[in-house]
Amino acid sequence: MTLPSDLFPVPNGGIAEIANYKEQALAEYRDNPLIEALPPILTHDEFVTAVTEYPAFDNSEKKLDASLRLHCVERVLNYFQPLSKHIELEQKISRIIRQGYLERNPLGPMYAARIRQIDKSLRKGGSSKIALLKKYVSIPTSASGFTMIGVSGVGKTTAIKRVLGLYPQIILHSEYKGIPLNLYQIVWLKLNCPHAGSLKGLCTDFFIEIDKLLGTDYHKKHGSKNNSEDTMLAQMGIIADTHCLGVLVVDEIQDLSTAKSGGSEKVLNFFVKLVHTIGVPVVRIATNKALPILQGDFRHARRGVGEGGTYWDRLMRTSNEERRVWRFFVEGFFEYQWTKKTAAYTDEIDKVFYEESQGIIDIAVKLFMIAQWRAIALGTEIITAETIEKVADDSLQLVRPMLNALKSGDEELISKYSDIKPIDIEGFYKSYLAEIEKKQQRKLEQLRDQPTSPSDVPSLLNSLILNLLDLGLSPRLAKLHAEKAISSRKADSSLADLVKEAYRAALTEESAMTETASPERKNQPAKNLKAKSYLPDDLRLIVAEAKKTRRSAYEGLKDAGVIKPSLEDFLNTREA
Repeated sequence: MTLPSDLFPVPNGGIAEIANYKEQALAEYRDNPLIEALPPILTHDEFVTAVTEYPAFDNSEKKLDASLRLHCVERVLNYFQPLSKHIELEQKISRIIRQGYLERNPLGPMYAARIRQIDKSLRKGGSSKIALLKKYVSIPTSASGFTMIGVSGVGKTTAIKRVLGLYPQIILHSEYKGIPLNLYQIVWLKLNCPHAGSLKGLCTDFFIEIDKLLGTDYHKKHGSKNNSEDTMLAQMGIIADTHCLGVLVVDEIQDLSTAKSGGSEKVLNFFVKLVHTIGVPVVRIATNKALPILQGDFRHARRGVGEGGTYWDRLMRTSNEERRVWRFFVEGFFEYQWTKKTAAYTDEIDKVFYEESQGIIDIAVKLFMIAQWRAIALGTEIITAETIEKVADDSLQLVRPMLNALKSGDEELISKYSDIKPIDIEGFYKSYLAEIEKKQQRKLEQLRDQPTSPSDVPSLLNSLILNLLDLGLSPRLAKLHAEKAISSRKADSSLADLVKEAYRAALTEESAMTETASPERKNQPAKNLKAKSYLPDDLRLIVAEAKKTRRSAYEGLKDAGVIKPSLEDFLNTREA
């Protein structure tokens, strides 16, 4: 595959964007190739335009078959409507990446000096590499970070992916203002904490992901189980500095095992050291389950976490402004309906939607999808408040205790539920698809014996010819008697009736032709028939042999076992 001229394939790695340096409005961002190679800083409107996504939709698709419309509904998952908290997140990411690069300008003396200091600390003896780093690494960093925490389904991971997607992940530098500059800049790296994993496992994943991007072998060199966390952290620092890592995002922190990692305090200290050691901004993302681990971020905002903690709450509906935001968001996706009838977004539906989802975005979107599937599959073809309530009863059983706790507003009761299990919509899709298939089968059974109309003649003729060919008639006879049967058919004749009529007529014609054959034909030596080199089971040979003994083609085929003794039974079997 040929890549655009501004892209470069990293050997055994990913795809890098070739650096394109841009003028900077702010003086502190000038003459720094790592900052100048980044996309421009966006205004609010530019960000909203860049990340907003609406599903593909054509009103004519409402006329499609039900099974196809089930597929169309899947597009709702692509819906993304940025809100004020998304704008705030984009601004934070933009700031911490650029601020983190201020003290790591590869053209400045501190860049190389810091790498040398980290390397020197690693070469010294001793078990505590972090202590050695503090002793030997004197170059400060401008890195900071923050924590995003909130219940599952409020859109934390989706939001961070949308923001990171605005930046190229790898940038290739070769020359800056006439100065040779040979390096790969990794703008961002996102890690998911391994389920029930340890901090060492997280470090190992760091090496693996860098290897995937750059085709390196850091995991082989530094991912040994024998290495301590401090040693791995120090190696991460050198790698992060060497490849100019802009921001490290660590998601699903609640999945870390505090038991394997030495307790909550050690986990929190690890992330504090991560910022100081690798000198890169770190964004931590977690659900409420991680509050015991990360609550220090909220009590001590300056404990090495820079921007502090951000709680991503569900959409509320208490004040007029909150109700306006909620309705703005839901009305945005509610218009994408592939049911035959379009439902209006009424106050009743708005209330039911919120009551059943409690403002959790993932639940609201998936309820809407399943409600459409249900309306399409069951043939009601419209979304109502009752549809949403029924779908909620069926699909939200696992999360109902948590939703009830949220409805109550009781903080103590809410705290008992550390997380919300995601809704598995695949099971509901298969269920409603099976319902559609049952309906289609019943429809086929009803259509089988329905009378045909004149508009069906072309397709009916083709079907009739194919059935006659299957019965062993020659193409000439099949076409001839199919056309005759069609032209003389009764209004209530089914396809099975026409097959019987045409096949009987064809056999009768063959029998008559045998009886009226010319004397020369009758007296023709049998060896001439054999000279045609028919295969042993060729129907024409069977019919020819029958004619020699003055039997009809039907009798010959019946005696040879090609057709059943009873023509009526045979045709009835085909009809069934």
